[in-house]
Amino acid sequence: MPTSKPRKGAARPVRFVKSSSPGRRAPKRAVAKRAQSRTATVSPRRRSKAADADGLPRWQDLSSTPASRGAHAQAGGLFAAVSTLRLALLIIATAALVTLYVGHVYATSELLAEVDQLRRENLDLHLRHNQVKADFDRASGPATIAARARTLGLVEAVPSGHPINLDLR
Repeated sequence: MPTSKPRKGAARPVRFVKSSSPGRRAPKRAVAKRAQSRTATVSPRRRSKAADADGLPRWQDLSSTPASRGAHAQAGGLFAAVSTLRLALLIIATAALVTLYVGHVYATSELLAEVDQLRRENLDLHLRHNQVKADFDRASGPATIAARARTLGLVEAVPSGHPINLDLR
C-alpha cells in the first residue's frame, strides 16, 4: 500500500474546528469564514542528515533548540571537562567535609550538655556555701556566744569608765 509523503519543507494546513451544538447550525458562509480564520500552517519536522537507516532521528536531533544542541556538543556533557579521578577526589573530599561538619555538630551539642550540667552543679555549690555560711554566722553570733557563756557560769562585767550618751535629734 503506497503512502504519500508530503514534500520536504512544505507546509500543511491544519484546521481547528469547534464543535457546535447539534440543534443549531450556522449558515455555510459563516462556517467557512470561521474555518479560514482558524487555519494555521505547521511545517513538518526536519530530519537530520545523519538519520538512522530506519529514518528515525538521533537523540541529539530531539533536542528542543538547535542552539542547545550545539552547546551540548561543544561541552561534551556536564562532567566532560572533569576527569574521573578529579571527580572521585572531589566527591571524597565533599564526603569528608560533611562528615567533619556532622561530627563537629554532635561534639558541640555534647559540650553544651556538659556546660549546662556544670552550671547547675556550680549553682548548687553556691547555695550550699550560702547555707553553711549562714549556719556559721548564726553559731558564732554575739547572742549565741553570750547565752553559752551564761550556761558555763560566766558573769557579765560592768563596763569600766563612764558611759557616753549621745543625743540624736
